[in-house]
Amino acid sequence: MDLARTIILLFSVLGFAWWAGTVMKAEGDDKLAEACKPADFATTQLIRVATGLSGFTPQWTVNTRRVLVSGCYYFFSTFLFSHEVDSEASGVRK
Repeated sequence: MDLARTIILLFSVLGFAWWAGTVMKAEGDDKLAEACKPADFATTQLIRVATGLSGFTPQWTVNTRRVLVSGCYYFFSTFLFSHEVDSEASGVRK
């Protein structure tokens, strides 16, 4: 059991590092899209699994996707990338 926890933790840390590197490497609007890619992927897979199990697309999965993805875009655009947008709008380059 300890080996399984160690492997899961290792892959989680590597995945987070890969995601952070991808976000830092992206430019402009692509940075926001890359930041929210995990939320988009997870909710798309949730919809796919729920649709496969039930035979139709449950409304709660669509609402969950809408809330999580729009919340992700709001969070990253407001709190993390707001200083970059302000500096680009004023013409100041860092």
